[in-house]
Amino acid sequence: MNSYFARKHPDLKELLETYSYKFLVLGIICPIAPTDGICFLSAAVGLKFSTYILTIIISNIPNILVYSVIGISFNDSLASILLVIMSFVAAVLITVRIWSNLKQKAEGGT
Repeated sequence: MNSYFARKHPDLKELLETYSYKFLVLGIICPIAPTDGICFLSAAVGLKFSTYILTIIISNIPNILVYSVIGISFNDSLASILLVIMSFVAAVLITVRIWSNLKQKAEGGT
């Protein structure tokens, strides 16, 4: 699987190897990213198990807090719903911006 991935997406594999745990954090925090796929790719490039597990636990804390707020206050008021939507949009925009910066650094370094 690793050789297939390296052959099919060599630029992404290089990016994963360069920014291993940062890529994992970014993928877990981004609400629209496929977390299972990102975890699989991070494990496929050889991220240490302890780093992998610790990164997943720490990165999921913001998601758990946001999901708790959504569950508790979803029916309470329009303001809480708007706050949740704005948080979701902000998280997507921030992670896309960070991803773009990482790609530019990787392209500039090679």
